[in-house]
Amino acid sequence: MTLMPMCSEVRLKEPHTMSRSQRFLIWLSDILLMRKALFNHLTARGIQVYVWVLNEEQEYKRAFDLGATGVMTDYPTKLKDFLHNFSE
Repeated sequence: MTLMPMCSEVRLKEPHTMSRSQRFLIWLSDILLMRKALFNHLTARGIQVYVWVLNEEQEYKRAFDLGATGVMTDYPTKLKDFLHNFSE
């Protein structure tokens, strides 16, 4: 099992508190880690990929569109509702 943070969500929520180099590292991490090809590569080898900590519907959608096995959230009911609507 692999746990991956979705770095871009940190950057989007608090850009004013970060230095330029911090924003660059978050951007680079997001480019390198949040790729469908990487998720497919790991999944093809039997490695489950979980993304954390996601709390908004657009974050859930992006993770599942990339091929995540699951997500970790502070709002499980919100995720449950999303999964119910997402699968329709």
